[in-house]
Amino acid sequence: MLEPGAVLPVRVERFAALGRGVARVDGQALLVRRGVAGEAVRVRVERVHAKYALARVVSVEQAAADRVEPPCPHFDTCGGCDWQHLSMPAQAALKRTVLNEQLARIGGLQPPEDWLLESAPPEDSLAYRDKLEFVPVSDGAAWRPGLHGEEGFAMPIGECLLAPPYYSTLALAALENLTDAGVLPPPSAAGSAPPNLIRLTVQGTEKSDGSPGVSLLLHLKAGPGEKPAPLLRRYAEAVSASWPGLRAAVPQTEGVALLMGGGESRGGRRKPRLEVVRGGNLLRKRVAGWLYGAPLNGFFQVNLAMASRITAHLAEVLESRLLPPGKDLPGGAPLLFDLYGGAGLFALPLAASGFRVLCVDSDKWALRAGEDTARATGVERCRFHRRNLENPGALAALIRREGAPAAMIVDPPRRGLAPSLLADILQASPPLLVYVSCDGGTFARDAARLCESYRMTSLRGFDLFPHTHHLEIAAVFERREG
Repeated sequence: MLEPGAVLPVRVERFAALGRGVARVDGQALLVRRGVAGEAVRVRVERVHAKYALARVVSVEQAAADRVEPPCPHFDTCGGCDWQHLSMPAQAALKRTVLNEQLARIGGLQPPEDWLLESAPPEDSLAYRDKLEFVPVSDGAAWRPGLHGEEGFAMPIGECLLAPPYYSTLALAALENLTDAGVLPPPSAAGSAPPNLIRLTVQGTEKSDGSPGVSLLLHLKAGPGEKPAPLLRRYAEAVSASWPGLRAAVPQTEGVALLMGGGESRGGRRKPRLEVVRGGNLLRKRVAGWLYGAPLNGFFQVNLAMASRITAHLAEVLESRLLPPGKDLPGGAPLLFDLYGGAGLFALPLAASGFRVLCVDSDKWALRAGEDTARATGVERCRFHRRNLENPGALAALIRREGAPAAMIVDPPRRGLAPSLLADILQASPPLLVYVSCDGGTFARDAARLCESYRMTSLRGFDLFPHTHHLEIAAVFERREG
């Protein structure tokens, strides 16, 4: 009988979900963190459940050929990267295997043979993130930028290698300056958090001369009985006074803003309030030659180089099927719906290539940023529309107003398509559907439903997140006739 804390030798047989190794002890499955298939290790049992137990490697007795030395000193405790101990070819092979298994197990589907997984060169597998989110945490002596560890608790870090080093430097400089200004109290016990500062978001922006810049967003929350306005004012004054120090620490710094989170008000939910202290209210992101505006507190792909590959792939798929060269198209330019289109990452290049595009999202700030980019680039055939696509009938109402699209792009959040939207898509039955997903499990679930009326004719993976189990997916579904 396995007991938490027990240390024992095992042989890792294979990989399971999230890249954990699978071993067996007295017939019971053991999911081993940091284990690699084919190697002999000693593990410490962490938790025991009815059908399996969780363990982690404490020593490697016989290493597998795919094991490498993790480059990050925080790898053993940080929860951000789970595969730094695997070679890049092994990571790619494992991502293919995991997605194939998810499609078969969850969706009952056979993926197209030899589907392509696009990866960056190994030398570009670090410092690729355009955005990092830190939590302030005490190390017992000072406030430090932290990341969540494997057990969920925040831990201070020196530097996150997934982004350029000055991202971590800027977060540290902000905490030091805010402490010196007195808006952050002296830190108490190690592991504690300050009362009002919830998170620090550091994200990239292109400077006016085309060089890399960086912007800082501080997420604030008023305590019980505390009024938000005075809290915002104190932080704004402290940040403004600290601006020279932040620029001295990180010359790439382009702006600082404050975001006061929601909460309960007399009329219901209090809306978040954004206050820009320095810089502008938009970030500038360059993808595949396009310079996009992106809201400070909104979604945009964090790996811009690989996002360029996805954008190019979608353009190739849709143009080859719907814009045949040398042919006059009846009815003019085909209409595309880009659902969950945000700031127009896919919509704007497609509109420039000859489509009429309706970009739909619920985030008004992302849509306004997309409209600004359209005006700046002279794109006229891309319109932006705010709508909650998860409301039943929302898509049908769009089709009644705009007409039936020749194709749809869907790029939902990690939870996948809402059942009501999936039903609306099947009811609308566009001839072509391109599904972009960041989660293989929810994609497999939705693909199974789609394949009742569609054929999955193309599947491609994009490794936007090296050293993690995450994989971006782009699949093409063509409507079955008859």
